[in-house]
Amino acid sequence: MKSKGFTLIELLAVIVILAIIALIATPIILNIIDSTKDKSEELSKELYLRAVDQAIATRNLKEEFNPTRCEVNDSGNLNCILGENQVELAVEVNGSRPCGGNIILTNGKVESESLEFGKCLYKDKRGANTPDLMNDALTPVIYNTDHWEIADTTTKWYDYSNQEWANAVILNDGVEKNVGDTVTVPTSTSDSNSDIKAMFVWIPRYEYKIDTTDGQFGKGSTNKKLPGEIEVNFIAKDKTGATEGYT
Repeated sequence: MKSKGFTLIELLAVIVILAIIALIATPIILNIIDSTKDKSEELSKELYLRAVDQAIATRNLKEEFNPTRCEVNDSGNLNCILGENQVELAVEVNGSRPCGGNIILTNGKVESESLEFGKCLYKDKRGANTPDLMNDALTPVIYNTDHWEIADTTTKWYDYSNQEWANAVILNDGVEKNVGDTVTVPTSTSDSNSDIKAMFVWIPRYEYKIDTTDGQFGKGSTNKKLPGEIEVNFIAKDKTGATEGYT
């Protein structure tokens, strides 16, 4: 009796057919996922803007409230500019909140917006402007115990309050790294085995004030002003003037 089964050629044919189906189906599925994500973000934005209109209308029932510009804060509410003051506007919304961006208003109505939804870039709590990675020309890195590794920019990869600066590198040609991967640094100017071509540190905008105290410069000198502690405030990129007493 002859046993039934598949020949090697038949198995290869099935594998080839499955591979062709996978090649055809994969981009279609990825496009569907991207399209769904885009529609979800658009719906979230629409719901949030409706909630903003409602919040402004409710606020106007109590007092005149006519901001020209509002910026999303860490809680997903808005910090609105009213003349020279900044006032928080609570936004009640059934859905996702933006993690960044701003809204321009005219007569209490949204004129334009640049809201950010989804997985947004980490922002330092001290108000400094977010590091510019030059359209991914720079690769963010973080020092982890005893080595440098590729940083995840959606989590805390710098902390100005603790003097942990935002660092970035240009990788050597042909070097490909993912988040969490270790990057080797050059041990000398002639080291050709490292992953890094150049390294940078991001210096955010800041204002400062130097306190002075009465003191003396050495024996026999008259009383003079000695430099004291330097106070530093990190400031956003759109701030137009220094806080009183700061430079």
